[in-house]
Amino acid sequence: MDSLLPPTHGFTPAADPRPHFWGIAPLWARVLMVGLLYAATGWLSVHFTLVPGGPSMLWLPNAVVLAALLLSPRRQWLWFASVVVPVELLVDWGTFSVPQALGFAATNIMEVLLAAHAITRLCGRVFFLQRVAHVGWFVLLGAGLASGLAALMGATLHTQHPGGLGFWGHWLVWWLGDALGLLVLTPLLLDLWGPQVRSEHQHLLRSWRWWPETVLLVALNLLVFGDSVTGLGGPAFSVVMVLPAVAWLALRHGTVGGAWASLWTASFAIMLTAAGSGPYGGGALPRSDLLLQEFLLAVVLSALGLGAFVLEARQRENALRLFQRAVEASDDSIAIADAQQPDFPIVYVNQKFLRSTGYGADEVLGHNCRFLSGHDRDQTGLVAVRQALERAEPVQVNLRNYRKNGELYWNQLTLAPVFSDRGVLTHFIGVQHDITDIKRTQDELLAAKQALEIQNQELEDRVQERTRELELLSTTDPLTGARNRRFLMDQTALEIARAQRYGHPLSCLLFDIDHFKRVNDSHGHDVGDRVLISMCLAVQTMLRPADTLARYGGEEFVVLLPDTDAEQARYAAERIRSAMQDMPVSAPGLEAPLRITVSVGVATLSVLQADADALFKAADTAMYRAKEGGRNRVEVAGA
Repeated sequence: MDSLLPPTHGFTPAADPRPHFWGIAPLWARVLMVGLLYAATGWLSVHFTLVPGGPSMLWLPNAVVLAALLLSPRRQWLWFASVVVPVELLVDWGTFSVPQALGFAATNIMEVLLAAHAITRLCGRVFFLQRVAHVGWFVLLGAGLASGLAALMGATLHTQHPGGLGFWGHWLVWWLGDALGLLVLTPLLLDLWGPQVRSEHQHLLRSWRWWPETVLLVALNLLVFGDSVTGLGGPAFSVVMVLPAVAWLALRHGTVGGAWASLWTASFAIMLTAAGSGPYGGGALPRSDLLLQEFLLAVVLSALGLGAFVLEARQRENALRLFQRAVEASDDSIAIADAQQPDFPIVYVNQKFLRSTGYGADEVLGHNCRFLSGHDRDQTGLVAVRQALERAEPVQVNLRNYRKNGELYWNQLTLAPVFSDRGVLTHFIGVQHDITDIKRTQDELLAAKQALEIQNQELEDRVQERTRELELLSTTDPLTGARNRRFLMDQTALEIARAQRYGHPLSCLLFDIDHFKRVNDSHGHDVGDRVLISMCLAVQTMLRPADTLARYGGEEFVVLLPDTDAEQARYAAERIRSAMQDMPVSAPGLEAPLRITVSVGVATLSVLQADADALFKAADTAMYRAKEGGRNRVEVAGA
């Protein structure tokens, strides 16, 4: 478990998931590479995909910059954005005026920065186009919002709208051109530059397996759009014939395959249409160009959505197969019962269960597992199991069960509830461990021992049991399992002496649950006890072995932190406070999990706080300052 200390004290943060491009570490080299690619794709877009006198039908450069931003920390974004200005001037030289080129550069910078900021805010710094949700946000925020706003600026910069497009027609062509560029090229660049996502079909240009399919796709595009090239005198196939080929690549290779197929299709369709070829080449400009863009947009969206869906389905299938293999490989009998059906019917058992009990799957599935007990229903363990089922709680019991042939065997049953993401009970999973041999051996040894010294053993057992109870009662809070106040005071005295002797820092946290009385008044003391227990369990997982969690009184708790100064203790207190506000507490009878917050006071041993009482008093004062300041906060004594 991670300790409560800050990262400078032994905590190793996870490696940054953002890679460099192709292993290029220097920032200047990556900026230069992005600039060169921006210039190359910009030249291609200007010279091959422009509507006569108007915007590009497929604007690729913005995809280069967007991919760089998504793979880089925000502090480097302005470097990549700044390279757009000189390159845009170079690409537009001779085609547009300098003021127009500068306006286009500002438009493109706004588009990629807005898209990157919105996508990373909603999807996180690690962006996966292999997820359906991330593809949806990418389309909505990048190709939709950012490209749409950029198209407004671009259409405004164009003082003339060719072909009778008008302002909104011009805006639509611009929007679709930018959106298509982002959708077809960004996934490919993220795949080539970003080694953070490993899949079975990745890095298309590094594998020969893609090229036969690509050649077939090119041939199909020539047949559909290239009648002037093939000399067939008209399109050999309908444009609909392109969809199965693109879908095939998306199905086989996910979003990267869909983007790859879409890029080839868009490139050939636009260039051949511009040459007057294909089903859109003979139409009136720019109406035919707009129809082609709408067709390509439908192709790209279908490919990306289908690819992401297929990848997620494969991941779920692989996870399910792994789970099934792991369960089948278990040496214990495993059964899963449906908690949402009457009488909890069994819906799954592994092969070990069938071999152990002697029953067939058709004799088990759909039935309650009580048939294993036969007529031997008067067992304490069965009562505990029924109570656990009613309360949706885990339980472990030893049961007498019977195989199909009537043979008795002892079963150590561990039963646990399974909840959905929304906290709804869906299943119970039971793990059965055959302890017949262990039980038989235990019974034989116990019988022999009892026959030799029954009286001495009974007395010894009572003494040992009483001793354990007294030891437990003397140092442990019986409700929460935390240390009690007596143990805390003894331990604090030892730690103060050690801190003063060796000059080490010593801090403590004193916290309680905000508005805890409302919990007891509204839900009862049973729920209040559950809150205290859950809180202690959560806090205990965040402590180091040397730290001490103790119940100071009521809902007040103390964490004693040896070798911890004030700043480190404040960090630990913030971790506890944050964890508590994010921790739902479930209890029987509650319609929804409870949310709790805590107020924490922090104090560090000093000359003026040289004993336990002074230290705890300082922490208590700080805690009440936290409550007066609005609760759910941390206050440091003396700060």
